[in-house]
Amino acid sequence: MVSLLPLMTESVPQARATVMAANLVGFGIGRSLGAFLSTFIYLRLGFLPVTLIAVLFNVLAMLALAEVQKKIVLLPHMIAWFK
Repeated sequence: MVSLLPLMTESVPQARATVMAANLVGFGIGRSLGAFLSTFIYLRLGFLPVTLIAVLFNVLAMLALAEVQKKIVLLPHMIAWFK
């Protein structure tokens, strides 16, 4: 956690407090939902689906970080898909 502080605050330096708040909210939601859902999925389907879902969420998190840093622009394209 300590090594994550500089990484998250430097991802968007002009909005450090907002990034820290969003990151902590994400951790809280992720830990609570992850514990519940992974147990449910593991008991019914086994370990592999839990691992694949975790990989999927990590990829989504990396895409979200790239979107916030303006390295890629996906959000307008995704909104256009749903219209």
